[in-house]
Amino acid sequence: MYPTISVKRRILFLLFLSSIVVFGLILRLFWIQVVKSEEYQKMALPQWTLDVSVSDKRGNIFDRNGKVLAENISVNKISVIPKEIPDSQREAVAEALAQILNLDKGKVLQKISNKNLQEVLIAKQVDDEKAAEIRKLNIDGIIISEDMKRFYPNNTLASHVLGFTGIDNQGLDGVELAFDNFLRGIPGRIFTPMDAIGRKMDVGEEEYFEPLPGYNVVLTIDETIQHFAEKALNQAMVHSKPSKGAVAIVMDPKTG
Repeated sequence: MYPTISVKRRILFLLFLSSIVVFGLILRLFWIQVVKSEEYQKMALPQWTLDVSVSDKRGNIFDRNGKVLAENISVNKISVIPKEIPDSQREAVAEALAQILNLDKGKVLQKISNKNLQEVLIAKQVDDEKAAEIRKLNIDGIIISEDMKRFYPNNTLASHVLGFTGIDNQGLDGVELAFDNFLRGIPGRIFTPMDAIGRKMDVGEEEYFEPLPGYNVVLTIDETIQHFAEKALNQAMVHSKPSKGAVAIVMDPKTG
């Protein structure tokens, strides 16, 4: 018995409909894998890549003779990758970090419990001794990286001129603020491939982009003359006790 014309039409219709569906799927795959490939890769990159910031080196400040008035010393930055800390260990990790870094345990626990963040900053400008204690904990998910701290070798000398920086090494006053755009460098980055649950993958290579240092600034002041001028002013303040402070004017005795 042969299929009737009605049955043949139904079969042809189903074949035609199936062909349209298959053709549509092929077009969709072509659209995703070829046309939109680069766009989707960019969208997926933050989810599959750990982006760690590398501290830049702020430029130095010199006097007219090249003596250092402001420079950087190497310290440490402590960060945590929340997804790498097992839930059962979070409280213990928070307690250990809080104790070593003199931080509030509750705030540390809140930070390392946020799995939506790739990396959370716990503390900046940590000295080598405390960093060594944290390193001894040998806990996966804790990142100890280099950080920079501003240092003034002459202590308070010309402090009203030099100014100071904040915890992020951003200029907040004086020359540090006025020339902040020149002194500040550009942070580097480390991109590490991650798996679906946020763990570092053994395959794939890390990409390292080196930080760019800031420019140095040379001032017209003389460190030695500044030292003696401030010393004379301090003595005048102690001896005369002026109500409105004191001012020193420095001149060349040969030329006036």
